[in-house]
Amino acid sequence: RFPRVRGKEYDEFVDKFIQAVKKRFPSAVLHFEDFGVTTARPILERYKNQLACFNDDIEGTGAVVMASMSAALKITNRNLLDSEIVIYGAGSAGLGIADQIVNHMVAQGGITPEEARRKIHCMDRRGLIKDDMHAESNKAQQLYADPASEWEGVDTTCLLDVVRKVKPTTLIGCSTQAG
Repeated sequence: RFPRVRGKEYDEFVDKFIQAVKKRFPSAVLHFEDFGVTTARPILERYKNQLACFNDDIEGTGAVVMASMSAALKITNRNLLDSEIVIYGAGSAGLGIADQIVNHMVAQGGITPEEARRKIHCMDRRGLIKDDMHAESNKAQQLYADPASEWEGVDTTCLLDVVRKVKPTTLIGCSTQAG
């Protein structure tokens, strides 16, 4: 056993691999399978304009969930813009799902990304992502942060309490709870 390679050495290895794929298979679509939370989004952002690529958690899971939501909304005669969404799990998959929902709200409803994000409430292992949690959350999570001032007196670490306050029309689970 040995520690995972990280930092500059990791980035150089990934870049060497990407350059080799681009040279040998210029028409290929590269799938980043199960890259970690700290590496998936930065790698996707870095290479998305260099070659056709996607991340299974961020984009694949998000696309499947959005397709399921679209079908459910159609069957129930509801509008996506009327949705309030709680996502339990704010890792790569949860944030990818949130991103897909925002993209659809913007494209179909003509609202801004900020307006769409206000309809999505993300929770991670520490609870609801709030705007006063900069040290505990990452940049992608902070896009979905709820104003802490709106949650005073609510146990934001408890899914049931978050659901009681939000009254979501959609609850998405992409995490587990220990025990």
